[in-house]
Amino acid sequence: MDEVGVIFMKVIFGLVGILCIVFAYIVGAKGRVDLIAGYSHKPEKIKDPVGLAKYMGIWILIVGIFTALYPWVYGPMRTTPLRWVLYFCIPIVVIMVIMIAGSKRYEHKAK
Repeated sequence: MDEVGVIFMKVIFGLVGILCIVFAYIVGAKGRVDLIAGYSHKPEKIKDPVGLAKYMGIWILIVGIFTALYPWVYGPMRTTPLRWVLYFCIPIVVIMVIMIAGSKRYEHKAK
């Protein structure tokens, strides 16, 4: 990848990471659980909205920091593009699974 492409990629990843960090602040610190996908359809299912907001805020913050720092820590010049994408996508998918599984504890148990 040429130098302009690398700079462009770092800027894009940085902006997306910053956007995630801002979103994490809005959800986690401000308690805006209505911004979480699926919450607005069934808010009565959630037993602890404050706990859910903090939990999701922390994980969104982790995704934001990982996204913003990834191209700087593991630069695209070090390996092939396929490996570079896989090394980014696999941890993100694992984090998403953890987020989904962990958010279930904030729901009312089905009777």
